[in-house]
Amino acid sequence: MKLKQGVYIIAPLEAGKFGANSHTVHSFVIASHLVRPYYISHWSALNYHGLTEQTPPCVYITTTKPRNRKKILNVEFVFVTVPKRKMFGLKTIKVEDNPVKISTREKTVVDCLDHPEHCGGINEIAKVIYFEHENLDFGKIAIIAKKMQNKTITKRLGYLLEKFGFEQYFDLLTNNDISKGYSKLDPKLPKKGKTNEKWKLYINSLIDPKMWI
Repeated sequence: MKLKQGVYIIAPLEAGKFGANSHTVHSFVIASHLVRPYYISHWSALNYHGLTEQTPPCVYITTTKPRNRKKILNVEFVFVTVPKRKMFGLKTIKVEDNPVKISTREKTVVDCLDHPEHCGGINEIAKVIYFEHENLDFGKIAIIAKKMQNKTITKRLGYLLEKFGFEQYFDLLTNNDISKGYSKLDPKLPKKGKTNEKWKLYINSLIDPKMWI
């Protein structure tokens, strides 16, 4: 089965008469051959790291080159395009004896704060911070957020930490500036609802932990 020019899935003999059509390959392995540079990211990485129980509807691949989504072996692959400066915070894992690049736990959280639309929405990453905060290194998260050069990341993170009463992490954000302009808590929703003066956000999505328990 052809993945792209010069790259094929070679089915073993035991795959039988239908060859590649009946042979399965882990979606992360396929993703690792579709584009360069790349890494598995966002909702897919959240799921891999055990930060969410939600199964993503597709495989998210971050890269520097625009690509249309693809469907291979009934799996949808979505490409998230970012500038080169955001291609960091990665680790290599082994999947079916193949090396695959994926974002670290902390980089995954920052990526999702950067683009919540690629992880199921702002509520999904809010749940991660609420339930998994003791298992995350917010010192690393703050450093990564600053390096990403998108001040909206710190706005969303600061608001969520305050919303959940996690002020013990605020000192880690002191070196992270926020811009004077207002950003949207959920980038996919209109500018509606109240504004938060401290974090310069349009609070256009309801964040309520009581709804998650």
